[in-house]
Order: sequence, then structure tokens, then C-alpha cells
Amino acid sequence: MTVFSYLHDHNMKQAKQLLQTGAWKVEEVSQMVGYANLSAFGRAFRKQFGQSPRDCRLKVSV
Repeated sequence: MTVFSYLHDHNMKQAKQLLQTGAWKVEEVSQMVGYANLSAFGRAFRKQFGQSPRDCRLKVSV
């Protein structure tokens, strides 16, 4: 695993944990883990976990 892959996985796991708390908006979480572009964050999150960041957040909030 490359350093970039490790950091990407770590950031995505951190983003999922932050979203699951329900305390932050998707936009805030994307910035916290280093994404300036929300759509790029959404694509990366969906590729990693098979669901959108919004869906991940809503499952916990309900």
C-alpha cells in the first residue's frame, strides 16, 4: 500500500466516523478531511463505502 493510499483510507474512515456522529454537515466533514471540492469528496466516499456521504449521515440521524 502506498503512502497516498494509506492516507486516503485513513481520511475516508475519519470522514465516515464524523458523519455518523451527525454533528457536522457533509460540507464541513469534506473540508475537515482535506477536500476543497465537495463533489470530489462525494465520489471518493461513494467509491470507498458504496453509499453517499449524505446517506451515511442520514442513516444515523434517523
